[in-house]
Amino acid sequence: MEIGAGTGGSTAGLLKRLAPYKHHIDAYCYSDVSKAFLMHGEKHYAAESSYLTFQLFDVERPLAEQSIDRGEYDVVIAANVLHATKDIRKTLDNSKALLRKGGVLLLNELSNQSFFTHLTFGLLDGWWLYEDEGLRIEGSPGLYPEHWDRVLSQSGFYSRYFPVQVCHRLGQQIIIAQSNGIIRQKQSVRSKQASNQENKTAPTSDKTEMDPGKLFGIDQIELKKKSVVYLKHLLADTLNMSNQQIDASQPLSAYGLDSILIMQLTTRLRKVFSGISSTLF
Repeated sequence: MEIGAGTGGSTAGLLKRLAPYKHHIDAYCYSDVSKAFLMHGEKHYAAESSYLTFQLFDVERPLAEQSIDRGEYDVVIAANVLHATKDIRKTLDNSKALLRKGGVLLLNELSNQSFFTHLTFGLLDGWWLYEDEGLRIEGSPGLYPEHWDRVLSQSGFYSRYFPVQVCHRLGQQIIIAQSNGIIRQKQSVRSKQASNQENKTAPTSDKTEMDPGKLFGIDQIELKKKSVVYLKHLLADTLNMSNQQIDASQPLSAYGLDSILIMQLTTRLRKVFSGISSTLF
């Protein structure tokens, strides 16, 4: 499984190297938090590699919240992804949960602070997410090799290996580590709430939320129903999904909707409705 595959910058090279062994590969999961990137990956790489699968995955959230089974993969790859998270220990716990015992984590990460990377990626939200400053390079989300070694050890990874140390001065490091098989996952708050709801009577409709009267001769309840159907169809079409896969009660972020897809939705709505702002969604 590749975490944060994005536009496939690392994937493309890896698929070429894996080509001679394609008959020995059960699945290579191309994952990202953005549905737009999954659609890009499917368009550009699926045809040449039949073993490719595609999965929305947020490495900052427990696997259970994302309907992903634990211990499914032999190898987990992340190229300049894990540093762009709030808590590197929780991130490693979630990455490790994907691996079988003895499975390999393969990272490509920043190895030092540089003005170039700070100026370039400092414009992105992910550069400033970190809350565990004690582990990070000062003024940067990256970790020095020795800090990676320590936190990986504390997270239950053994046989930690830095194969290209001579290149660390260039600003990048490759890290290989094996899982001891112990999986630590935070219990989902959502699952607790769902369990509690099972013991409650189904809520009645909220009469104060919507006036059941008429607005300009239109029944507002019927208007809302039709609007939901219309927007579900629009969203499903944009995401290459079926209407049945869209739950109107879920936030748009649950479907990996990012700024790229937001603009696509906005553009399509503007063809029908005037005055649609780019910040509506």
